[in-house]
This record gives sequence, structure tokens and C-alpha cells, in this order.
Amino acid sequence: MNHWYKKAAILPLLTLSGCSLFFSEQEQVDEKYSLSKPIEVPENLKPPKRPGNYSIPGNTEQGVAAAEDPDLRPPTLILAVPGNARVEEGERAASVIFERFGRIKDIENDVIGQLMRFSSQDALKLHKTGTYTWQSNWRIETVEEGFWFFSDDVEVRRNKYQYTLSSSRSNAITELSVKLLDTQSQIEDPNKQATPLQLEVEELNRFLTFYNLHYKTQTKLKHKERLGEVTLLLNAKSTPMRLESDYAEEVVWSEMALILKRMGFEVDDLDRSQGRYYLTYYKPEPGFWDWLTGGDDVPPIPIKDGVYHVIIGHEGEKTTIHFEDEAGTPQDAAVMQAFYEGIKIVAEEENLEI
Repeated sequence: MNHWYKKAAILPLLTLSGCSLFFSEQEQVDEKYSLSKPIEVPENLKPPKRPGNYSIPGNTEQGVAAAEDPDLRPPTLILAVPGNARVEEGERAASVIFERFGRIKDIENDVIGQLMRFSSQDALKLHKTGTYTWQSNWRIETVEEGFWFFSDDVEVRRNKYQYTLSSSRSNAITELSVKLLDTQSQIEDPNKQATPLQLEVEELNRFLTFYNLHYKTQTKLKHKERLGEVTLLLNAKSTPMRLESDYAEEVVWSEMALILKRMGFEVDDLDRSQGRYYLTYYKPEPGFWDWLTGGDDVPPIPIKDGVYHVIIGHEGEKTTIHFEDEAGTPQDAAVMQAFYEGIKIVAEEENLEI
């Protein structure tokens, strides 16, 4: 028996019921994000205060959201602080404290020397006005206007600064502060007019950026001196057997993992009680980026892919580093020389103590 008439009767019912069960996409959005009416305040009462920080501006006649002119003044935050410098907590002046580091024993003369180089690089002449006080000529700030060949630098502001140093008796620490002496601005927009503190911090950040390069250079030089403390020892057959370091065993142990990874080893396991790294070596294959940039600067070690051990121990006051294959056989002169060179390269680039 055919039941087509039953299906024909049910279909109109589903169609009719669907009109009330399902909404269009726009109707669902309108239902979910329905807006409440604004508060109606009687005429004899004051309306409540509403902070405008998060207010959504209305539309202009052209249909574009109206927005206030942005505040384009520089921040009052000291940013480029080198590793040997610090800013006192809660300090509201443009000043930073330097500490001596590495080969630099007299931090006062070091900061003075870098301040002179900084001023000469920026063609900013400094005139000594006191024992530890210098005054600059005009620092001219410009903006580029125009396009491509028709662009030109237009002066927007010029400032004069005073630099002051205050050091401890031992010259172990010294404080540098910057003070704005005079300013002339071509900017008429009040939202772009910087406060004296903002200009002072901006100038201090310029010097700290310059000094930071000097700090990194001196740190690398000091680290190269330390690398001379890592030596290769030879046996009677002139075969390198181990490396020695003047650093403590714990220090060398902790730094070795990163060095081995950079040299192409995978750390499979380690045993601190024996000072042993269990490694698998995979000779690095040059990839696209290596081809593009000239390859990694850590040369491969002339060994086969396989399992190796690095054992870190001590003999007297020296920390020893042995490199062996899976059977415990020490490596020959060529391998140990390459191993030694790889350690030096990675330690210098990563500024590691070994």
C-alpha cells in the first residue's frame, strides 16, 4: 500500500512550523546584541559622569568615525638600559646608574669617554661648564616631508641639554642625568608638544643606545680573554685527549648542553653523577637558509653520524672535558681540534662561560 498521501500531508505542516522555529541570520544577531535605551535623566537632575576613555565615537556626516587627534609625544620611559646600568625604582628624572664591568675598572672615565664619542658622532658639541657637567649646543630634530626625490628634511624642534655625572669615591658606580636647558619648537599642535621630562628621557635613550653597543663590544673582548683559558692537552703521541677549563665543573656542565646542540649533537640522556652526556651526532645538512646566508658559522666535526659521549670532570683545580665514541675510545687530533674550535665559536657567540 502506498503512503504517499501521508507524506504529502506532513510536508505542509513542517513548512509552516519552520516559519516560527527558524530565524534569519540577521534576526539572530539583532536578538543577541539588542541595545538598551539610554538613561533618561529628569531636567532638574545632573546626568551621571561617564568616562570617555572607552566611548565609541559617533559617525560624522561622511560616515567616518570621529576621533580625537592622537598624542604623539615621546614616552617618559627609559628603554635602552645596558647590562651594567640600572634605573632607580620610582625615579622621575632622566637619570641612569652605571656599574663597572669586565675590563672597565673606572666607570666614571668610561662613561665620560663614551659621552664625548656620542656627541661627536651626532655633531653635538659639548662644552664643559663644571667639573662633571657639560652643556650641548642645539640638537635639531627634523621630519621628512615630500615624496622620494622631492622629499626634504624640515626642522620641527631644537633642544639644548645639560649632562651631569655623579660618582662614588671608588668610581665603581656613576650616575648620569640629563636636563633640558632650552627648547624651540615649530609644532603648533598641543598634542605633539613634548614635556621637558619627555625630551630629557628621549635624549638619555639616545645615549644609552650608543653606550649599549660599547658595552656589548667590551663584553665580547672580555669573553675572548676567557676563551684563552680553555686549552687542548696532548699526550706523548701528540694526540689531543681532553680539554681543560679554569671554570668550575658545575658551570661547564650547565653550559655544555647549548654548545653541543649548536654543534650538531642531540642530547639523548645525561648522568650528572658521572658528568656524562649521552649524544647522537648528525652532520648538519645545509638547507635553504644556510645557502642563502652562507651557512652556519660552526664547522662540522669530521666524525661519522652515531653515538658519542662527552664526560666532564676535574683534575686538581681544572675542569676536564673528554670526547669519546660509544666504545669509550678517545678521538684523534683532527676531531679534537674541530671539537675545540666549535666550542670556542659557540661560547663566543652565546657569551657562555666555559
